[in-house]
Amino acid sequence: MKPSKLVIETNQLTYSYGNSLVIDNIDLSVEKNSIYGFLGPNGAGKTTTIKLLVALLHSRRNSIKIFNKDVVANRLEILSKLGSLIEEPSLYDHLSAFDNLRQKAIIFNLDNKRIDHVLELVGLKLSSKKKVGEFSSGMKQRLGIAKVLLSDPELIILDEPTNGLDPSGMIEIRELMKHLCHECGKTIFLSSHLLGEIEKICTDVGIISNGKIVFQGSLNDLNEINNKQLEIFTGEPERLKELLLKMEYDFSQKENKFILCYISDQSTSKLIELICSHSISIYSLRTIEKSLEDLFVKLTTK
Repeated sequence: MKPSKLVIETNQLTYSYGNSLVIDNIDLSVEKNSIYGFLGPNGAGKTTTIKLLVALLHSRRNSIKIFNKDVVANRLEILSKLGSLIEEPSLYDHLSAFDNLRQKAIIFNLDNKRIDHVLELVGLKLSSKKKVGEFSSGMKQRLGIAKVLLSDPELIILDEPTNGLDPSGMIEIRELMKHLCHECGKTIFLSSHLLGEIEKICTDVGIISNGKIVFQGSLNDLNEINNKQLEIFTGEPERLKELLLKMEYDFSQKENKFILCYISDQSTSKLIELICSHSISIYSLRTIEKSLEDLFVKLTTK
């Protein structure tokens, strides 16, 4: 029998706060060396699910397996190979980045070389002696992830890692996640309420709405459901219309605005080359997609 490739697996996971059902029979499947995006609006049940995965909460049913082992029966073994950051990182503003990590390194009996290594990994080596109170939000988030990485976990679970960050901070965290997965072999499970962020980083997606999983699959599967469109504004609508009809593109037109079905980045690039080769002026071109709320409506009424 081949070993399972799943790092996280839940079976009809359910959880209630009193009489309020928060998690309703969800089945998650997270493969090794993937970046799994757990997507849903605020209040959908993302944080509760994560707390169940890291054993901060306990379901009445034994329905969570991590590394193919039951979480309740093998809690300490599993947690030794798992690192998590739930909500904001817990840091001491009056201490340096290095000393913040040193507090945890002492507990795990790790030497200073390991601290230097994770600081370099998250891009904070040059700021290691700087007090954390002087850090930007993005730097604090990276330092929080450095704390997670100290024990060299196989699985990293992050709750809204880009929440509250400016665009540059979001890019920093996004690139770090890609590096940890693709270069360091980590499996990453991260939650977000931002569909655009999930699309830029994740290989697989699970969408939760009102405590229920309404979609689970690859990013390509999600794009097919989401039905992206291309919106083109041109100064020469008649010439563009003639070209699109000649090349048998399906489109709709309203004055100088054209809407086409999005297929892929490659096909969009070829379309741009085609339009430019005919010297047709384009004012703008952008992709349009359904809002997260619209996508939920489509998924839940499917």
